[in-house]
Amino acid sequence: MGAMTHAVVAALPAELGGVLDAHRRTCLQCQVDESRRRTLARELAEAVDRALSAPSWFVEAVMADLEHTERSRRTAALVSGLVAGAAAVTAAVLAILARRRTRPV
Repeated sequence: MGAMTHAVVAALPAELGGVLDAHRRTCLQCQVDESRRRTLARELAEAVDRALSAPSWFVEAVMADLEHTERSRRTAALVSGLVAGAAAVTAAVLAILARRRTRPV
């Protein structure tokens, strides 16, 4: 049983815990589930020290995505710069025009 299961069972009245134990001893599905959980836990514990290599297709997909992201960032920076530049030129032109209108002739 996992830590959560132990906590839940510990919180139950003692007589109900005995009922659950009796059920697990006779229920084939519960026994299969427990066996699978133990096998998985053992395999995960054994795999902690093993290094795995990613498949080449995965590495290629990640690198392509990173390159796409970098291109998108450069494009966004370029567009932002162009918009900021256009806004600055527009503000300057408006300031010059406003100044000409307010000067007495």
